[in-house]
Amino acid sequence: MTKLLLNPNQAPPPQPSEEVDIKDLEEVNHVLDILSRQVAEANESLVAMDLSPWSTRHRAEFAEEQLHLSQLAMAALSSLTEHSAENLRVSDQALQDLSSQVEVTEKILHASELVQEALRKINVSSKANLKVSNDALKDLNERAEHEEDKLRLSQLAVKALKELNQTSAENLRVSEAALKTLTDQFDLKKGDLQTSHLVKLALNKLEENTQEAIKASGLSYQAVTKLAFYDPLTGLPNRRLLNENIHRALLSSKRLNNWDAVLFLDLDKFKLLNDRYGHAVGDQLLIAVAERLKSTLREMDTVARFGGDEFTILLNGFSTYKEQAKKEAEVIVEKIRLALSEPYILDILDKNGSPAKIDYQCFASIGVAMFSGDRADETLVLDYADEAMYEAKHAGGNRVHFYDPIASAQSTLRKLYGLATAHDIETASHGMEMQQFVQVLALRLQKMGLPPDALTDQAIELMVEATPLHDIGKMKIPMSILHKEGPLTPDEWALMRTHTIEGEAILSSARKRNASLDALLDVAIAIAGDHHERWDGGGYPRGLKGMDISLAGRIVAVADVYDALVNVRPYKNAWTHQQAVEEIINCKGSQFDPLVVEAFLLDNNLFESIIKGDLVTSFSKKKDSKE
Repeated sequence: MTKLLLNPNQAPPPQPSEEVDIKDLEEVNHVLDILSRQVAEANESLVAMDLSPWSTRHRAEFAEEQLHLSQLAMAALSSLTEHSAENLRVSDQALQDLSSQVEVTEKILHASELVQEALRKINVSSKANLKVSNDALKDLNERAEHEEDKLRLSQLAVKALKELNQTSAENLRVSEAALKTLTDQFDLKKGDLQTSHLVKLALNKLEENTQEAIKASGLSYQAVTKLAFYDPLTGLPNRRLLNENIHRALLSSKRLNNWDAVLFLDLDKFKLLNDRYGHAVGDQLLIAVAERLKSTLREMDTVARFGGDEFTILLNGFSTYKEQAKKEAEVIVEKIRLALSEPYILDILDKNGSPAKIDYQCFASIGVAMFSGDRADETLVLDYADEAMYEAKHAGGNRVHFYDPIASAQSTLRKLYGLATAHDIETASHGMEMQQFVQVLALRLQKMGLPPDALTDQAIELMVEATPLHDIGKMKIPMSILHKEGPLTPDEWALMRTHTIEGEAILSSARKRNASLDALLDVAIAIAGDHHERWDGGGYPRGLKGMDISLAGRIVAVADVYDALVNVRPYKNAWTHQQAVEEIINCKGSQFDPLVVEAFLLDNNLFESIIKGDLVTSFSKKKDSKE
């Protein structure tokens, strides 16, 4: 029989450990198997005691010992079982905690990835900020020498700072999102408190810095906006801000059906002050003028410095009736004129270089353009006021002139026609004959029905009226070239050819200041630039070809050559009518539009009558006869 030797005085079984040992369970099962066999053997021994001749006392003692030992073993095994169960519970809990820890660690890792992504975005944004600001600074440093460049560059700077502000705001948003993400994750599981604290401090610092960047860029934006919209010398709004205010006034007057006014103001003889005392003294006067204008105007009005010694003023809120509105504006404008005529006290340096003061009286020429929202835009309104100011200045200065479209158009045309004949007495008769030639050709082309819808009565009238201005650019050509007998040298001929471009420039300038003559001057500009172009592309100034040449230019080209051929010029004698007709036929399809030449051939007898003085055409009479 197998015996299990256990000492009752043996030390108690060890207490459950904190470590997990899965082999304990296997050992328990093994021992239980042994004990079960020993118990069975003990029972068999008790049965045998009744049958064996062995001493009953000895058998009983042995059985009791075996039973006691088995009970002790069972108690030990029971304790071991409990210990193993506890170990199992502890190991399960540890595994669960470990799984939780892994999950939290993964979340923290994910959060750290978010932070890294946020910081990458911030880095990209910061690089964008740096590039934008560097580009703006480079432009400002390279091109800020001229006033127009400053105006353009201030717009670039405003744009740059807008982008800087946007990217700084993006930095703040990203850092706030990253900080919230990390905070949420660290609240789930308190890990490395020191690390989390440092990360939070870093992100808080990033947020503070970004807020400071937004604040700084906001202040910079305000500063550059002031540069973009305000004059640095006088502190008044500049032309850009004035244009915006006029645009708003147009919308308001259209809605309310009232009238407003724009004033264009130019100081008389301001250059004399600058030339005598220097620009610093001139600047003093400009600042003083700005202060007087601000103190004279109503709160609703806007005064701006347009440039140099020119100021513009927007007067709002007059009557819905134009005549009444004009009377209301006259009161304010006269008040402005009188206020500006009061003497100014200016600081100067005398002949010895010592500080001194002078009383200086300055006057102003003021042009006024009334407008209502449904009849103008801001560009035209300023042009009208500018044109009226020139009328006031030409009339002697220190006065007010209101823009009158009809009077303005008549005055401008008189001046332009005067310029066209100022340097060449032959051009006067040349222009009048040319008007009649052009009218004959245009009416014939209209009857021929070609080109379709291009020659309405209004179009012909504008063409005839614009024809005397076709050579206005010759005022820029020296008299020695215009009246030279004999052929021109290559250099002289090159200079003569520039009269087409010069004519365009003169008429374009007039158009800018006379918006009411847009239609007429558009035709005049086309004629001045195109009447020396050739149908085959060999003309000047641009080498235009065929239908790329304006219709008015193609018509005037035939009339101009005919007139030049049949009249005496310093470099040639007059040709006969028939010689001129043959020359124009020879140039059909090369120099001249074939269709215009056909019209000329049909009515060339009228050309001859005009040269002889037997026929004086009138567009209105022709129109009446048609009816």
